[in-house]
This record gives sequence, structure tokens and C-alpha cells, in this order.
Amino acid sequence: MWIPLVCRAVGRVPGLHVQRAPANVAQRIEHQRCAQGAGVTVFAFDVDGTLASSAGPISDVELIGLQHRGDYVYIVSPSAARPKLFPVVLPHGGGSRQENLRAVRAMHPDEDRFIYVSDNGDLPEANAAEFEYVWHNEFAQAHGQEPA
Repeated sequence: MWIPLVCRAVGRVPGLHVQRAPANVAQRIEHQRCAQGAGVTVFAFDVDGTLASSAGPISDVELIGLQHRGDYVYIVSPSAARPKLFPVVLPHGGGSRQENLRAVRAMHPDEDRFIYVSDNGDLPEANAAEFEYVWHNEFAQAHGQEPA
């Protein structure tokens, strides 16, 4: 189903931004993106069960699409199944998930939007690092993929 989400890009060439998405997470993300002037979002991803490289629903193509849109994409998991195309943030050789997320946040002190995508429900770690938590299947559906 196509749901047009329209906003004017502040400081960019005037025009419309239309995204394919269901009515839940994607609209919330896009609405906040529009309200913030189409700013950059910093994404952090778990690997096992989240990304396609380890039986998850989110493909490398989706992550590359985020980068092409101007967002930052990081892997915050020590999993051997992590894709090699994206930077991995594991301070001290691999701390807790909260430490990994905080390290990502510290790399972007001027950004306002931080989203952590995972399949393991570690909402307390995301909240402690000041990230929004998005379930892997919600992210996949928001980007036109069938959840695993």
C-alpha cells in the first residue's frame, strides 16, 4: 500500500518527498523528519535476527538506501554475521549495547535523531543511550519488506 508522506525540505531544493510505508513506524519517523526540517537521522542496528546477513528481515540494500538519503548507519553488534559494508562501533573491543549506542551518539553531537533497530527488545539500553527503539519487523514493514 502506498501512503504518501509529503514535506518541504528546509534548506534544500523545494519539492515533495514521498515514501512508501505503512501507517505505523514509517509515518512517525517521516513525520518527525519533516518537522525537524528533513534532518539527518543516525541509525544503529543489531545484527543477529535483525539483518538479512543473520536471518533477519532487513537487507543491506535498505541500509544503503538510508545512507543515500543522507542518514548515518552503524552496526552496534559484535556478531560475526554483520555485513562488512557498514561501520561497526564497539568501544573497548565490544562493550554493552548501551556503551555501543552511547559511542555512536558521541560521534554525532550535533544530530537530534537517533534510532536503534533490534529484535531483542532492549528498550532500556536504547532509552539510557537516548535512542528511539524500533523493532526490526516494524522497520522492515515500514520499508516495504515482509517481516521474517
